[in-house]
Amino acid sequence: MSMSYSVGIVGATGAVGKEIVGVLENRGFPVSDLRIFGSSRSAGKEVETKFGKSAATSHWSMPKKFPREKMEL
Repeated sequence: MSMSYSVGIVGATGAVGKEIVGVLENRGFPVSDLRIFGSSRSAGKEVETKFGKSAATSHWSMPKKFPREKMEL
């Protein structure tokens, strides 16, 4: 059984974000769901990746409290 991950990238429409997406693609990182976040200027901008097409959003929220053990990674 292979694992895959849900990945979020902040700043994905900028140069550093694009580089991070490229590293994930080139290394074959197992991404099941890619979420991209950018500035309000980038909201709605579509980014085509090996993992599919995603539209940037300029806001995000967590539906529940983040587990403490995850914050210490």
